[in-house]
Amino acid sequence: MSLFVPVTYNIPFRFLGDELRPSFFNELALNGAKHVVLGAGLLPLLMSRPELPEMVASEMEETGLSFVDSHAPYGGHWDLAAPYDAEQPLKVLRLKLAIELAAFFKVRTMTLHLGKKGPCVSDEEYLGTIFKGLDELLPFAAEKKVILCVENGFAYRGFPQKILEVKERYPEDTLGFCFDAGHANMTTAPESFQGTVGRRTTSEEILEVMLPHIVNCHIHDNDGINDKHDLPGRGCADFERIIAKLRTAPRLQLIQSEVNIASRGVAVRELVETFDRLFGKRGNFKSI
Repeated sequence: MSLFVPVTYNIPFRFLGDELRPSFFNELALNGAKHVVLGAGLLPLLMSRPELPEMVASEMEETGLSFVDSHAPYGGHWDLAAPYDAEQPLKVLRLKLAIELAAFFKVRTMTLHLGKKGPCVSDEEYLGTIFKGLDELLPFAAEKKVILCVENGFAYRGFPQKILEVKERYPEDTLGFCFDAGHANMTTAPESFQGTVGRRTTSEEILEVMLPHIVNCHIHDNDGINDKHDLPGRGCADFERIIAKLRTAPRLQLIQSEVNIASRGVAVRELVETFDRLFGKRGNFKSI
């Protein structure tokens, strides 16, 4: 017996204006896609243009597409660990608006980045900033029926201890994990990265410790060194092993393609056919 787990596609909204976006939605639908990620590139646009949420909802309805998951904007002032005390209220307010937009589109999960830990920041300060944000965001997300999912970083930076500590602080189901297969595959640091944080680890360890709390996942490939967000099969990630393990994740709700089709030169048909081959045409792969 199997349980329907949808596959959803992250698309480059920043390159799609009002004229091109409906055509791209149609291209996705004609090639068999059913769901699109309410992504980090789209959410700031929706915030800045009050008329845009209704426009996008109408365009998606016309092509039969829907949002089922979301990814909050990230980097700098967006990340939970962003060490700007004076801007903490604004950061929380922006993320609450992102959650509100997710609820508008009836999206039930949102991935968040914890953010980088600076060299002069202690573990206590780093986690304290994260906790301060989540103390406000989790009750709001629960009210909107959105599960917040924290994502693992690059494997070469060490064991994913920080997200485990975050989960220990918030055992409620409103907080889950997003397993990023590409990040877990990066076991070798690129030359530009100076040093590592924590003990080195493997992608198998990361998946194993995150498994009980994985709600959504990011599927993309790389060479083990650079975060390429490439099509599965173009890198060295072991997706046969990853998929077999994800079958046993008790909270898994969806599979997300986080392939960067713009930078990697991936055609829509190639993208959808690859994920159909890996997960089935209806994502109908999870055992129960």
